[in-house]
Amino acid sequence: MELHRQSVRNALQHHAALAAKSAAVRIPKPTHNAACWARVAKGLDFSKEDLVDPVAYNRLLWAGLKGDRVYPGDASLAQTRSFYKKALKAASGVERDSDE
Repeated sequence: MELHRQSVRNALQHHAALAAKSAAVRIPKPTHNAACWARVAKGLDFSKEDLVDPVAYNRLLWAGLKGDRVYPGDASLAQTRSFYKKALKAASGVERDSDE
């Protein structure tokens, strides 16, 4: 009987430790809703692998997830914004005025 109590106690302690760890995990919130991502990626062809322009796709993802931060390898935020606008144009064929 004592062995059973010890097993239950160990299981409860393990469960409490897991609960404490999972409570500390921060779950990220979406940066944009599905409609926004669909609008930005409107012209990208995901029907088959390797049809999407990887440079344009990475620029769109960077802007959508990182916001106004300099893209790795760019000299400035102005350059990042310029390349983002070019990626939007490549993805949709339409020039946009805003940085969405």
